[in-house]
Amino acid sequence: MVQTRKKWMALIIAAAMAFSVIGLGLSTESVSAASKKAPKPKKIYLKATSKRVDIKGKVRVSVKSVRPKNASKKVRWKSSNPRIARVSKNGVVTGKRTGKVRITATSKRSKRVKKTITIRVKKMTPRVKIASKATAYTGVKKTVKATVGPKGVYNKGVRYKSSNRNIATVSSKGVITPKKKGTVTITAYSKENKKYRDKCRVTVRQSITGMKFAVASKEMQTGTTATNALTISPSNPYSKAVTYTSSNQAVATVNASGTVTAVAPGTATITATAKYGAKKTASYKVTVYDVLNASNGTYTLDESKYSSYRVSAVREGKPASITLTPADIDNLFGNGNAGFDWSNAMSVRDNFPKAAFNYNSGNDYIFSKSGNKVTIKFSDDVMRTSWYYVPDKSFVMEGNGYTLTLFQMADGTGEQISLTMQDNTLKAGSDTKGVTLEKNGDTIEVTATARGTTVNATLRSVSATQYTVSFDPSYISKYQVEVKAYK
Repeated sequence: MVQTRKKWMALIIAAAMAFSVIGLGLSTESVSAASKKAPKPKKIYLKATSKRVDIKGKVRVSVKSVRPKNASKKVRWKSSNPRIARVSKNGVVTGKRTGKVRITATSKRSKRVKKTITIRVKKMTPRVKIASKATAYTGVKKTVKATVGPKGVYNKGVRYKSSNRNIATVSSKGVITPKKKGTVTITAYSKENKKYRDKCRVTVRQSITGMKFAVASKEMQTGTTATNALTISPSNPYSKAVTYTSSNQAVATVNASGTVTAVAPGTATITATAKYGAKKTASYKVTVYDVLNASNGTYTLDESKYSSYRVSAVREGKPASITLTPADIDNLFGNGNAGFDWSNAMSVRDNFPKAAFNYNSGNDYIFSKSGNKVTIKFSDDVMRTSWYYVPDKSFVMEGNGYTLTLFQMADGTGEQISLTMQDNTLKAGSDTKGVTLEKNGDTIEVTATARGTTVNATLRSVSATQYTVSFDPSYISKYQVEVKAYK
């Protein structure tokens, strides 16, 4: 009767399980596959058959493979004598005292499948290894890291020492701080015993410590090339090699030798970087402009294309010389300071303290002294004329103030025109000298005379974004008129 009940219970349970599988939409095959586990291994292979470990040292043992390949690799580790060496569940063996033990790996799926490895525990001699040579640069730290072997050695600690701290020092972590050019030996010692050591010969080279361009900024016309002298300090670094880069290659490019090519109006920063050592840098700003062409003496200024313009002119001239004796200087200049006009074209401030000639405005002269005579030869006979124009569509019709400098002399003085519109009436400022103004509709005719030279200019509003500046066509070549346009 009891047997009959057990049979009926088994049938009911089987039917319920079948119903559950069908109701969930699962096949009996998928249930069977889900319940499968990795097969039991028949053999275990370790990565080594024997290893050595220092007293207090550590070494890892691990499974290399199993058969079949898809069998479980999970094992339990056990030491034959934990007093000589013990092993963790992850296979890390720690030496305790001199001796030999067997570490056994037993499959977690089958206690019959196991493999052993022999571990010899003995006092090990550390071997210190460091690079035999290295190169460092002043101003740049460098690390020379020593290693300690063999595997399983307990004390892997290292101390470092420099043979000459004036050339280079070294930290406890092997970081070298170069001090000056020279050669130094860095020794790495085992912390266990100083007799275990290795040496590295370090050559310290002099880095570039500073760089400076001759000028901080430079203007260039589109399509031209230019260089900017670079001063490097100290004068005797290991290498003076530098790399050049441009912050805006659409405006200006620079080649490996530092030659800059102006591509299009705008600004760019040219940077030089030391190739070796401390990687010092220097930079300067390049402003590229277009030069406008005149049409019958008239230049069109278009603020939709450019943000500002500069119009300049210089008078043609030939080298001239003047010879003065010390007595002439005393008689003519008295207190040592005087100004004179040269060919009605140039005003120069000269300073003659104690009969020594010094041209304050620059180096546009050649100076020589012979006996009691001082000879001054000017490099050219120049009248400099320049003025700046920033497009402003309202300056004519809405009355904003505007200043136009027609004459800019070598001593910094000039003839300026201050224009103001009030109630549609054009007025010139009180600083205007030798200037006549005539307004005809939206056109301003300007005539200025200074030191025997007359310049005529025309300012005319063309549209909301364009203006024109006109000169007598003959002046453009005579006075070398040039209109520069900037972004």
